[in-house]
Amino acid sequence: MDKIERLRSVGVFLQEEAHSRQMRIVRGKHIFVSGEWISVEILIDELDGKIADAKFLGFGPPALMGIGEALCESILRKHYTTACTAEDLERYTGELSKALYVLVNGALEAVEAALQDCLDLPAPIMHHETPLHMTIEGGLYPGWTELQLEEKLSILEELFAKEIRPYIALDAGDIEIVSLQDDALTIRYQGTCTTCPSSIGSTLQAIQHIVSQRIHPNLQVLPDQSIFLF
Repeated sequence: MDKIERLRSVGVFLQEEAHSRQMRIVRGKHIFVSGEWISVEILIDELDGKIADAKFLGFGPPALMGIGEALCESILRKHYTTACTAEDLERYTGELSKALYVLVNGALEAVEAALQDCLDLPAPIMHHETPLHMTIEGGLYPGWTELQLEEKLSILEELFAKEIRPYIALDAGDIEIVSLQDDALTIRYQGTCTTCPSSIGSTLQAIQHIVSQRIHPNLQVLPDQSIFLF
Protein backbone atom coordinates (compact mmCIF):
# COMPACT_ATOMS: atom_id res chain seq x y z
CA MET A 1 0.00 0.00 0.00
CA ASP A 2 2.89 2.37 0.73
CA LYS A 3 4.21 1.87 -2.80
CA ILE A 4 0.78 2.48 -4.31
CA GLU A 5 0.13 5.62 -2.26
CA ARG A 6 3.62 7.08 -2.72
CA LEU A 7 4.44 6.73 -6.41
CA ARG A 8 7.82 8.40 -6.84
CA SER A 9 9.03 6.73 -10.02
CA VAL A 10 6.19 7.45 -12.45
CA GLY A 11 7.28 9.24 -15.61
CA VAL A 12 9.79 9.19 -18.46
CA PHE A 13 13.32 10.46 -19.07
CA LEU A 14 14.27 13.17 -21.53
CA GLN A 15 17.01 12.37 -24.00
CA GLU A 16 18.72 15.64 -23.12
CA GLU A 17 18.84 14.60 -19.47
CA ALA A 18 20.42 11.27 -20.32
CA HIS A 19 22.95 12.90 -22.63
CA SER A 20 23.98 15.42 -19.97
CA ARG A 21 24.60 12.57 -17.51
CA GLN A 22 26.40 10.43 -20.14
CA MET A 23 23.75 7.76 -19.77
CA ARG A 24 21.83 5.51 -22.14
CA ILE A 25 18.02 5.31 -22.02
CA VAL A 26 16.59 1.84 -22.63
CA ARG A 27 12.87 1.13 -22.82
CA GLY A 28 10.69 -1.94 -22.50
CA LYS A 29 6.96 -2.65 -22.38
CA HIS A 30 4.74 -5.59 -21.57
CA ILE A 31 1.07 -5.82 -22.59
CA PHE A 32 -1.06 -8.28 -20.65
CA VAL A 33 -3.71 -10.46 -22.28
CA SER A 34 -6.39 -8.45 -20.49
CA GLY A 35 -5.17 -5.22 -22.07
CA GLU A 36 -3.34 -3.71 -19.10
CA TRP A 37 0.27 -2.72 -19.70
CA ILE A 38 3.42 -1.54 -17.99
CA SER A 39 6.42 0.20 -19.54
CA VAL A 40 9.79 1.00 -18.01
CA GLU A 41 12.57 3.43 -18.87
CA ILE A 42 16.01 2.80 -17.42
CA LEU A 43 19.09 5.02 -17.33
CA ILE A 44 22.25 2.93 -17.81
CA ASP A 45 25.78 4.13 -17.12
CA GLU A 46 27.60 3.20 -20.33
CA LEU A 47 30.96 3.03 -18.55
CA ASP A 48 30.14 0.18 -16.17
CA GLY A 49 26.69 -1.09 -17.19
CA LYS A 50 25.05 -0.11 -13.88
CA ILE A 51 21.52 1.23 -13.50
CA ALA A 52 21.49 4.86 -12.44
CA ASP A 53 17.74 5.51 -12.41
CA ALA A 54 14.42 4.02 -13.51
CA LYS A 55 10.85 5.18 -14.16
CA PHE A 56 7.64 3.49 -15.24
CA LEU A 57 4.19 4.09 -16.69
CA GLY A 58 1.27 1.71 -16.47
CA PHE A 59 -2.38 1.06 -17.09
CA GLY A 60 -4.06 -1.46 -14.84
CA PRO A 61 -5.01 -2.25 -11.23
CA PRO A 62 -3.42 -0.41 -8.28
CA ALA A 63 -1.28 -3.48 -7.52
CA LEU A 64 0.43 -3.07 -10.89
CA MET A 65 1.37 0.49 -9.95
CA GLY A 66 2.82 -0.69 -6.66
CA ILE A 67 4.81 -3.38 -8.43
CA GLY A 68 6.13 -0.81 -10.91
CA GLU A 69 7.25 1.43 -8.06
CA ALA A 70 8.99 -1.44 -6.25
CA LEU A 71 10.56 -2.55 -9.49
CA CYS A 72 12.18 0.82 -10.12
CA GLU A 73 13.52 0.95 -6.58
CA SER A 74 14.87 -2.58 -6.57
CA ILE A 75 17.00 -2.29 -9.72
CA LEU A 76 18.84 0.91 -8.78
CA ARG A 77 22.63 0.66 -8.70
CA LYS A 78 22.57 -2.93 -9.94
CA HIS A 79 24.42 -4.16 -12.99
CA TYR A 80 22.13 -4.78 -15.93
CA THR A 81 22.95 -8.52 -15.87
CA THR A 82 21.53 -8.87 -12.34
CA ALA A 83 18.78 -6.30 -12.54
CA CYS A 84 15.78 -7.85 -10.83
CA THR A 85 14.01 -11.01 -9.74
CA ALA A 86 10.65 -11.70 -8.12
CA GLU A 87 12.52 -12.21 -4.85
CA ASP A 88 14.01 -8.72 -5.13
CA LEU A 89 10.52 -7.28 -5.49
CA GLU A 90 9.34 -9.06 -2.36
CA ARG A 91 12.14 -7.39 -0.41
CA TYR A 92 10.57 -4.05 -1.34
CA THR A 93 6.90 -5.00 -1.08
CA GLY A 94 6.64 -7.83 1.42
CA GLU A 95 5.46 -11.30 0.45
CA LEU A 96 3.36 -11.28 -2.71
CA SER A 97 0.39 -13.54 -3.31
CA LYS A 98 0.54 -16.00 -6.18
CA ALA A 99 -2.31 -14.13 -7.83
CA LEU A 100 -0.01 -11.13 -8.29
CA TYR A 101 2.75 -13.09 -10.00
CA VAL A 102 1.15 -12.53 -13.41
CA LEU A 103 1.68 -8.82 -12.83
CA VAL A 104 5.16 -9.39 -11.41
CA ASN A 105 6.30 -11.48 -14.36
CA GLY A 106 4.87 -8.95 -16.78
CA ALA A 107 6.81 -6.15 -15.07
CA LEU A 108 9.98 -8.23 -15.11
CA GLU A 109 9.52 -8.95 -18.80
CA ALA A 110 9.26 -5.22 -19.47
CA VAL A 111 12.61 -4.74 -17.71
CA GLU A 112 14.07 -7.68 -19.60
CA ALA A 113 12.96 -6.20 -22.92
CA ALA A 114 14.59 -2.87 -22.04
CA LEU A 115 17.86 -4.45 -20.97
CA GLN A 116 18.26 -6.25 -24.29
CA ASP A 117 19.61 -2.92 -25.53
CA CYS A 118 22.48 -3.11 -23.01
CA LEU A 119 24.15 -6.33 -24.12
CA ASP A 120 27.05 -4.47 -25.73
CA LEU A 121 27.99 -2.88 -22.40
CA PRO A 122 30.67 -4.33 -20.07
CA ALA A 123 29.82 -7.58 -18.28
CA PRO A 124 30.83 -7.84 -14.61
CA ILE A 125 34.24 -9.31 -13.79
CA MET A 126 33.55 -12.09 -11.33
CA HIS A 127 37.08 -12.66 -10.05
CA HIS A 128 40.36 -10.81 -10.26
CA GLU A 129 42.22 -14.11 -10.69
CA THR A 130 41.65 -16.74 -13.32
CA PRO A 131 39.18 -19.41 -12.15
CA LEU A 132 41.12 -22.16 -13.91
CA HIS A 133 44.23 -23.95 -12.68
CA MET A 134 45.87 -23.83 -16.07
CA THR A 135 47.40 -21.23 -18.33
CA ILE A 136 44.92 -19.32 -20.47
CA GLU A 137 46.41 -17.88 -23.66
CA GLY A 138 44.65 -14.88 -25.12
CA GLY A 139 41.67 -15.44 -22.83
CA LEU A 140 40.92 -18.85 -24.41
CA TYR A 141 41.68 -22.42 -23.40
CA PRO A 142 44.55 -23.73 -25.56
CA GLY A 143 43.82 -26.76 -27.71
CA TRP A 144 40.13 -26.82 -26.75
CA THR A 145 38.90 -28.45 -29.96
CA GLU A 146 41.32 -31.38 -29.57
CA LEU A 147 40.26 -32.28 -26.03
CA GLN A 148 38.12 -35.29 -25.15
CA LEU A 149 34.54 -34.72 -23.98
CA GLU A 150 35.37 -35.66 -20.37
CA GLU A 151 38.22 -33.14 -20.32
CA LYS A 152 36.02 -30.39 -21.74
CA LEU A 153 33.28 -31.04 -19.17
CA SER A 154 35.84 -30.98 -16.34
CA ILE A 155 37.16 -27.61 -17.49
CA LEU A 156 33.66 -26.19 -17.84
CA GLU A 157 32.68 -27.48 -14.39
CA GLU A 158 35.65 -25.68 -12.87
CA LEU A 159 34.81 -22.47 -14.71
CA PHE A 160 31.19 -22.63 -13.52
CA ALA A 161 32.22 -23.41 -9.93
CA LYS A 162 34.67 -20.52 -9.69
CA GLU A 163 33.21 -17.83 -11.91
CA ILE A 164 29.51 -18.41 -12.51
CA ARG A 165 27.85 -20.29 -9.64
CA PRO A 166 28.88 -17.77 -6.92
CA TYR A 167 27.27 -15.05 -9.03
CA ILE A 168 24.06 -17.06 -9.48
CA ALA A 169 23.96 -17.93 -5.77
CA LEU A 170 23.60 -14.25 -4.85
CA ASP A 171 19.91 -14.54 -5.78
CA ALA A 172 19.47 -17.98 -4.16
CA GLY A 173 19.82 -19.76 -7.49
CA ASP A 174 22.04 -22.50 -8.86
CA ILE A 175 23.07 -23.90 -12.22
CA GLU A 176 24.31 -27.22 -13.57
CA ILE A 177 25.80 -28.44 -16.82
CA VAL A 178 23.46 -30.89 -18.55
CA SER A 179 25.38 -31.80 -21.69
CA LEU A 180 27.94 -30.74 -24.26
CA GLN A 181 27.29 -31.79 -27.85
CA ASP A 182 29.63 -30.36 -30.45
CA ASP A 183 29.61 -26.64 -29.59
CA ALA A 184 26.23 -26.64 -27.82
CA LEU A 185 26.47 -26.41 -24.02
CA THR A 186 23.12 -27.07 -22.32
CA ILE A 187 22.65 -25.79 -18.77
CA ARG A 188 19.86 -26.23 -16.24
CA TYR A 189 18.85 -23.56 -13.73
CA GLN A 190 17.83 -24.38 -10.17
CA GLY A 191 16.32 -22.50 -7.24
CA THR A 192 14.98 -19.01 -7.87
CA CYS A 193 16.49 -18.97 -11.37
CA THR A 194 13.74 -21.25 -12.64
CA THR A 195 11.15 -18.46 -12.26
CA CYS A 196 13.31 -15.52 -13.28
CA PRO A 197 12.88 -14.14 -16.82
CA SER A 198 16.54 -13.03 -16.91
CA SER A 199 17.53 -16.70 -16.86
CA ILE A 200 16.88 -16.76 -20.60
CA GLY A 201 17.79 -13.09 -21.09
CA SER A 202 20.52 -10.97 -19.56
CA THR A 203 21.81 -13.65 -17.17
CA LEU A 204 22.14 -16.12 -20.02
CA GLN A 205 23.92 -13.46 -22.07
CA ALA A 206 26.40 -12.89 -19.23
CA ILE A 207 27.11 -16.64 -18.96
CA GLN A 208 27.53 -16.83 -22.74
CA HIS A 209 29.98 -13.93 -22.60
CA ILE A 210 32.09 -15.58 -19.89
CA VAL A 211 32.20 -18.98 -21.63
CA SER A 212 33.03 -17.41 -25.00
CA GLN A 213 35.79 -15.25 -23.56
CA ARG A 214 37.31 -17.81 -21.23
CA ILE A 215 37.00 -21.09 -23.17
CA HIS A 216 36.14 -20.85 -26.87
CA PRO A 217 34.16 -18.32 -28.98
CA ASN A 218 32.21 -21.03 -30.82
CA LEU A 219 30.60 -22.44 -27.69
CA GLN A 220 26.86 -21.69 -27.53
CA VAL A 221 25.14 -21.79 -24.14
CA LEU A 222 21.57 -23.10 -24.26
CA PRO A 223 19.14 -23.29 -21.30
CA ASP A 224 17.11 -26.41 -20.58
CA GLN A 225 13.73 -24.67 -20.80
CA SER A 226 11.63 -27.67 -19.75
CA ILE A 227 11.70 -26.59 -16.09
CA PHE A 228 10.76 -22.94 -16.50
CA LEU A 229 7.52 -21.97 -14.79
CA PHE A 230 6.83 -18.60 -16.40
